[in-house]
Amino acid sequence: MAKVSLDDVDESLTKAEIDLSTRTKVLKDLEELLAALKAENAEKEKPPKKEPVIVCTDPNFDPDVPLFILHIEEGEDHNQIPHKVRQAVLSYNANKREKGKDDDCIETFGDACETLRGKQASEFGFFNTVKRPVIAIKTSNQIDTVDPQDEF
Repeated sequence: MAKVSLDDVDESLTKAEIDLSTRTKVLKDLEELLAALKAENAEKEKPPKKEPVIVCTDPNFDPDVPLFILHIEEGEDHNQIPHKVRQAVLSYNANKREKGKDDDCIETFGDACETLRGKQASEFGFFNTVKRPVIAIKTSNQIDTVDPQDEF
């Protein structure tokens, strides 16, 4: 939709030979409408920012175990993620059992991260945007400045 200034509207009304009182009413109504739209846009809440949390499904933090990236709203306690995922899994499993699909129930944290999506996760305060596990690697945090091919 094209944006039109009030001056352009006034000019168009003048060219159409609309009387001054009608033009004034129309422009006043448009100004009130614009003010109401601006106020409505200002009242809209911006969605909360989300911060990523990397979840390791192995208590010993073995780097060969897949990691999952979940998101929580900024400022929330990241230690609550296991509880939130558990609540979502209980709800998901209850729905599956009602439909007689016991085979589709979630049994592990990794399965939950791969299965729970969108509304199923966001109802419980976390967001799962990456369905596949992420692989982590260990480094020494050092970079060799000598190219191995340069050594003779």
